[in-house]
Amino acid sequence: MAMLILLTGGLGLYFLYDGMVGYPKKNFTVSLYESFESGQDGKNFDPAAFSSENLDTEKLDELKKANEAGQSGATWAGFAADRMLPEKVPERYTEADIEEQFRFAGIMGVVALVILGFCLWQRTRKYLYDEVKLVTPSGKTFQYARFQMINLEKWDRGIALLSWEEEGEGSKLLKLDDYKYDGIGKLLLKLSDSIPEIEIKGDRRWLEATAAGEVNSQHVGESDANAEKTEPSETDDPVTDPAEMKTEADSESVPGKGD
Repeated sequence: MAMLILLTGGLGLYFLYDGMVGYPKKNFTVSLYESFESGQDGKNFDPAAFSSENLDTEKLDELKKANEAGQSGATWAGFAADRMLPEKVPERYTEADIEEQFRFAGIMGVVALVILGFCLWQRTRKYLYDEVKLVTPSGKTFQYARFQMINLEKWDRGIALLSWEEEGEGSKLLKLDDYKYDGIGKLLLKLSDSIPEIEIKGDRRWLEATAAGEVNSQHVGESDANAEKTEPSETDDPVTDPAEMKTEADSESVPGKGD
């Protein structure tokens, strides 16, 4: 998420720079060339020819110097080199082109703010858990005793799956994502300690190392934690009343990550 914010925010600033500085600067280079060319044709500098560009006195003086350089027999390549201008004259941008850069800047800015807002909102979401149950960020409560297996096969990407049997519906899965929420490893250790008989598919030692802070599950192989997501039949569902949960002060929690 942080990379998306930087990308969209950076693009917004890039478009804003082009609209405010880049495109007008290139247009002025075109005007300098036109004034230089008119001097080569033996014409005197005419400020009225550039009146539509709303140029200040300093820029008009530069245009006049370009015209005089053209009349003196100088080359555009030499004139441009002295002023660190490109020898190849750029195309002139229209007002519509410049306004488009401002529109793109606005769009990218809004996108960056939306992503930032989502990240800040995500930080308010957390898992709560105590000795016997956990409550998901959506407010659904699960008693530890109902879980039959902890699947750690994707723990190198920060993904753990808790499974249980639902009568008449078969196996259900609850996904816990260590990429989005800090402390999932500790939560899983609490669960496995509370239910010694629960089946653990994968290496518990890796989970213990992650929970202890010795390694970070998110950075093994730099995998994308959102890749290959297992879609459990969308169940955070059958739940008991979240009000049964201890207050946040009495319970441990797993806060959401903002990025």
